[in-house]
Amino acid sequence: FAHLPLGTGCDLARGLGLPLNPTGILRRLRKGRDTYIDVGVAEITAGADTVRRYFLNAATVGLGPAVARRVKSSKRLQSFGKRAYSLAALKEVFSARPYQVSWRTDDGASGDTLMLQLFINNGPSVAGGMRPSPNASFNNGELHIVMVGALGLMSTLNQFLRLESGRPFTHPDIHSFVCRSIDLEGPELDLETDGEIAGCLPARLSVRPGALLVRMPA
Repeated sequence: FAHLPLGTGCDLARGLGLPLNPTGILRRLRKGRDTYIDVGVAEITAGADTVRRYFLNAATVGLGPAVARRVKSSKRLQSFGKRAYSLAALKEVFSARPYQVSWRTDDGASGDTLMLQLFINNGPSVAGGMRPSPNASFNNGELHIVMVGALGLMSTLNQFLRLESGRPFTHPDIHSFVCRSIDLEGPELDLETDGEIAGCLPARLSVRPGALLVRMPA
Protein backbone atom coordinates (compact mmCIF):
# COMPACT_ATOMS: atom_id res chain seq x y z
CA PHE A 1 0.00 0.00 0.00
CA ALA A 2 1.26 3.49 -0.90
CA HIS A 3 -0.73 6.49 0.26
CA LEU A 4 -1.35 9.63 -1.82
CA PRO A 5 -3.01 12.39 0.27
CA LEU A 6 -5.91 13.49 -1.95
CA GLY A 7 -8.60 13.83 0.72
CA THR A 8 -9.93 16.79 2.69
CA GLY A 9 -8.05 16.44 5.97
CA CYS A 10 -5.14 14.18 4.89
CA ASP A 11 -4.76 12.93 8.46
CA LEU A 12 -3.31 9.55 7.54
CA ALA A 13 -0.53 11.33 5.67
CA ARG A 14 0.02 13.67 8.62
CA GLY A 15 0.22 10.75 11.03
CA LEU A 16 2.65 8.85 8.82
CA GLY A 17 4.81 11.94 8.38
CA LEU A 18 4.27 12.05 4.62
CA PRO A 19 4.49 15.24 2.55
CA LEU A 20 1.06 16.52 1.53
CA ASN A 21 2.15 16.88 -2.11
CA PRO A 22 1.13 13.71 -4.01
CA THR A 23 3.54 14.44 -6.87
CA GLY A 24 6.44 14.58 -4.45
CA ILE A 25 5.46 11.21 -2.99
CA LEU A 26 5.22 9.55 -6.41
CA ARG A 27 8.69 10.71 -7.38
CA ARG A 28 10.20 9.34 -4.18
CA LEU A 29 8.48 5.93 -3.93
CA ARG A 30 10.96 4.06 -6.13
CA LYS A 31 13.79 4.59 -3.64
CA GLY A 32 11.52 4.35 -0.64
CA ARG A 33 11.30 1.78 2.13
CA ASP A 34 8.68 -0.67 3.36
CA THR A 35 7.19 -0.69 6.85
CA TYR A 36 4.32 -2.44 8.58
CA ILE A 37 1.55 -0.49 10.31
CA ASP A 38 -1.34 -1.45 12.56
CA VAL A 39 -4.87 -1.67 11.17
CA GLY A 40 -8.07 -0.91 13.11
CA VAL A 41 -11.01 -3.29 12.82
CA ALA A 42 -14.61 -2.21 13.42
CA GLU A 43 -17.26 -4.91 13.78
CA ILE A 44 -20.46 -2.92 13.68
CA THR A 45 -24.21 -3.10 13.26
CA ALA A 46 -25.64 -2.46 9.80
CA GLY A 47 -29.37 -3.09 9.81
CA ALA A 48 -29.92 -6.67 10.93
CA ASP A 49 -26.34 -7.67 10.16
CA THR A 50 -22.92 -7.25 11.71
CA VAL A 51 -20.32 -6.05 9.22
CA ARG A 52 -16.57 -5.64 9.41
CA ARG A 53 -14.85 -2.45 8.32
CA TYR A 54 -11.14 -1.70 8.46
CA PHE A 55 -9.71 1.71 9.28
CA LEU A 56 -6.18 3.06 9.35
CA ASN A 57 -6.46 6.36 11.18
CA ALA A 58 -9.47 6.75 13.47
CA ALA A 59 -13.08 5.95 14.29
CA THR A 60 -15.54 8.20 16.13
CA VAL A 61 -18.97 8.07 17.76
CA GLY A 62 -21.12 11.08 18.65
CA LEU A 63 -20.22 14.46 17.24
CA GLY A 64 -17.65 13.03 14.80
CA PRO A 65 -20.05 11.20 12.46
CA ALA A 66 -22.29 14.30 12.22
CA VAL A 67 -19.26 16.40 11.27
CA ALA A 68 -18.07 13.80 8.73
CA ARG A 69 -21.53 13.64 7.14
CA ARG A 70 -21.74 17.44 6.86
CA VAL A 71 -18.30 17.70 5.24
CA LYS A 72 -18.94 14.82 2.84
CA SER A 73 -22.23 16.34 1.64
CA SER A 74 -20.88 19.86 1.04
CA LYS A 75 -18.51 20.66 -1.85
CA ARG A 76 -18.33 24.20 -0.50
CA LEU A 77 -17.01 22.99 2.85
CA GLN A 78 -14.55 20.65 1.16
CA SER A 79 -13.10 23.63 -0.70
CA PHE A 80 -11.75 24.89 2.65
CA GLY A 81 -9.43 21.88 2.91
CA LYS A 82 -8.51 20.93 6.47
CA ARG A 83 -10.60 23.85 7.81
CA ALA A 84 -13.72 22.08 6.55
CA TYR A 85 -13.84 19.95 9.70
CA SER A 86 -13.46 22.92 12.04
CA LEU A 87 -16.26 24.80 10.28
CA ALA A 88 -18.54 21.75 10.27
CA ALA A 89 -17.84 21.10 13.96
CA LEU A 90 -18.79 24.69 14.84
CA LYS A 91 -22.13 24.15 13.13
CA GLU A 92 -22.81 20.75 14.67
CA VAL A 93 -21.77 21.56 18.23
CA PHE A 94 -24.79 23.80 18.82
CA SER A 95 -27.22 20.91 18.32
CA ALA A 96 -25.01 18.13 19.72
CA ARG A 97 -26.17 16.24 22.79
CA PRO A 98 -24.51 13.55 24.88
CA TYR A 99 -25.53 9.88 24.90
CA GLN A 100 -25.10 7.11 27.44
CA VAL A 101 -22.64 4.53 26.12
CA SER A 102 -21.52 1.35 27.90
CA TRP A 103 -17.99 0.20 27.17
CA ARG A 104 -15.57 -2.56 28.09
CA THR A 105 -11.93 -3.05 27.08
CA ASP A 106 -9.84 -6.17 26.61
CA ASP A 107 -8.08 -5.58 29.95
CA GLY A 108 -11.37 -5.56 31.91
CA ALA A 109 -11.87 -1.81 32.32
CA SER A 110 -15.51 -0.82 31.84
CA GLY A 111 -17.96 1.98 32.36
CA ASP A 112 -21.32 3.48 31.51
CA THR A 113 -20.51 6.99 30.39
CA LEU A 114 -22.55 9.98 29.25
CA MET A 115 -20.45 11.24 26.37
CA LEU A 116 -20.60 13.86 23.64
CA GLN A 117 -17.78 12.41 21.54
CA LEU A 118 -15.70 9.25 21.50
CA PHE A 119 -12.40 9.02 19.61
CA ILE A 120 -10.88 5.60 18.83
CA ASN A 121 -7.49 6.54 17.40
CA ASN A 122 -4.93 4.38 15.63
CA GLY A 123 -3.03 7.48 14.44
CA PRO A 124 -2.35 10.81 16.16
CA SER A 125 -4.09 13.23 13.75
CA VAL A 126 -7.81 13.75 13.00
CA ALA A 127 -10.00 16.41 11.35
CA GLY A 128 -7.25 18.07 9.37
CA GLY A 129 -4.47 18.08 11.94
CA MET A 130 -6.16 18.05 15.36
CA ARG A 131 -4.32 15.73 17.77
CA PRO A 132 -6.60 14.38 20.53
CA SER A 133 -4.17 11.47 20.99
CA PRO A 134 -0.72 12.94 20.28
CA ASN A 135 1.04 9.78 21.48
CA ALA A 136 -0.90 7.43 19.20
CA SER A 137 1.29 5.47 16.82
CA PHE A 138 0.71 3.18 13.86
CA ASN A 139 3.14 0.59 15.20
CA ASN A 140 2.44 0.10 18.91
CA GLY A 141 -0.47 -2.36 18.72
CA GLU A 142 -2.79 -0.07 20.68
CA LEU A 143 -5.92 1.99 20.20
CA HIS A 144 -5.95 5.37 21.93
CA ILE A 145 -9.37 6.15 23.37
CA VAL A 146 -10.58 9.68 24.22
CA MET A 147 -14.01 10.12 25.85
CA VAL A 148 -15.46 13.63 25.86
CA GLY A 149 -18.13 13.78 28.56
CA ALA A 150 -21.36 15.77 28.77
CA LEU A 151 -19.73 19.18 28.51
CA GLY A 152 -21.78 22.36 28.27
CA LEU A 153 -21.71 24.42 25.10
CA MET A 154 -19.03 26.89 26.20
CA SER A 155 -16.79 24.16 27.62
CA THR A 156 -17.16 22.14 24.42
CA LEU A 157 -16.27 25.14 22.25
CA ASN A 158 -13.28 25.97 24.46
CA GLN A 159 -11.90 22.42 24.39
CA PHE A 160 -12.27 22.02 20.63
CA LEU A 161 -10.69 25.42 20.04
CA ARG A 162 -7.75 24.18 22.12
CA LEU A 163 -7.55 21.12 19.90
CA GLU A 164 -7.78 23.28 16.77
CA SER A 165 -4.83 25.37 17.94
CA GLY A 166 -2.68 22.32 18.65
CA ARG A 167 -3.15 22.24 22.41
CA PRO A 168 -4.38 19.13 24.28
CA PHE A 169 -7.72 18.69 26.04
CA THR A 170 -7.67 19.82 29.69
CA HIS A 171 -11.22 19.34 30.98
CA PRO A 172 -11.71 16.91 33.93
CA ASP A 173 -14.63 15.27 32.08
CA ILE A 174 -12.41 14.28 29.15
CA HIS A 175 -10.66 10.95 29.75
CA SER A 176 -8.13 9.03 27.70
CA PHE A 177 -6.56 5.56 27.88
CA VAL A 178 -5.14 2.84 25.63
CA CYS A 179 -6.40 -0.66 24.90
CA ARG A 180 -6.24 -3.37 22.25
CA SER A 181 -10.02 -3.64 21.86
CA ILE A 182 -13.16 -1.94 23.11
CA ASP A 183 -16.81 -3.05 23.01
CA LEU A 184 -19.48 -0.35 22.81
CA GLU A 185 -23.20 -0.59 23.50
CA GLY A 186 -25.84 2.10 23.66
CA PRO A 187 -28.44 3.81 21.50
CA GLU A 188 -28.29 3.35 17.74
CA LEU A 189 -25.50 5.87 17.26
CA ASP A 190 -23.58 6.19 14.02
CA LEU A 191 -19.95 5.09 13.95
CA GLU A 192 -17.55 6.74 11.50
CA THR A 193 -14.30 5.18 10.26
CA ASP A 194 -11.76 7.32 8.38
CA GLY A 195 -14.43 9.82 7.35
CA GLU A 196 -17.12 7.33 6.26
CA ILE A 197 -20.29 6.39 8.17
CA ALA A 198 -19.70 2.69 8.60
CA GLY A 199 -22.69 1.58 10.70
CA CYS A 200 -23.88 2.03 14.24
CA LEU A 201 -23.67 0.68 17.79
CA PRO A 202 -23.34 -1.91 19.20
CA ALA A 203 -19.78 -2.31 17.95
CA ARG A 204 -16.44 -3.85 18.75
CA LEU A 205 -13.25 -2.07 17.76
CA SER A 206 -9.85 -3.73 17.84
CA VAL A 207 -6.38 -3.46 16.34
CA ARG A 208 -4.33 -5.86 14.22
CA PRO A 209 -0.67 -5.06 14.86
CA GLY A 210 1.54 -4.77 11.79
CA ALA A 211 -1.19 -5.96 9.45
CA LEU A 212 -0.50 -3.68 6.47
CA LEU A 213 2.69 -3.30 4.46
CA VAL A 214 3.16 0.35 3.51
CA ARG A 215 5.62 1.81 1.00
CA MET A 216 7.13 5.03 2.38
CA PRO A 217 8.83 7.55 0.06
CA ALA A 218 12.54 8.15 0.46
